[in-house]
Amino acid sequence: MVGAEADLDLARELVPLLAAVAGRIIWNGVPTGVAVCDAMHHGGPWPATSAPATTSVGTAAVSRFLRPVALQGVPDELVRAISPE
Repeated sequence: MVGAEADLDLARELVPLLAAVAGRIIWNGVPTGVAVCDAMHHGGPWPATSAPATTSVGTAAVSRFLRPVALQGVPDELVRAISPE
């Protein structure tokens, strides 16, 4: 999503809907181009990683997230629209 302060009212309605179907919501940013898939592996020998036997983005990495939605740069009031606790 690309938005400004004037868009927050509409975004407050859209973000909970998007969170129900999306794995990632980015506010005023661009995605990295990295996918969570079997073929994607960020690792390798030191100094690229301290744990070369694991992946940061492959399908095994999904289990590291407690919630299957990553919020990047999303304003606090929109985060509260998803999870008002």
